[in-house]
Amino acid sequence: MLAQEKWYAFVARIDNILAGYVLFYIRDYAENPFRYAYRGIHIDQIAVLEEYQHQHVGSSLMDKVESFARSQGISRLELTYWDKNTEAGSFYAKRGFVNGLHFVAKEW
Repeated sequence: MLAQEKWYAFVARIDNILAGYVLFYIRDYAENPFRYAYRGIHIDQIAVLEEYQHQHVGSSLMDKVESFARSQGISRLELTYWDKNTEAGSFYAKRGFVNGLHFVAKEW
């Protein structure tokens, strides 16, 4: 993914150990009948090793993405996460994210 244009990653190291990472890309949205054109950053993946969770590693990575977005003149971060991942939901809510879309599926 990082070989593609507009894809980026930040890593968090603690004592030279890779403790976590965030993978994201800049996404340009065209105007359509339902929204104006805009540019946003979509966070594709964020992961922190279990032994480093609850030590602000994820927050530090998100701070880096927000800082990068501001440097690019981008004021919107987006991401998706699984509904049953309540820990992720709590983390994102604390960071100021609000629900904007519900993805539903049906299997048979």
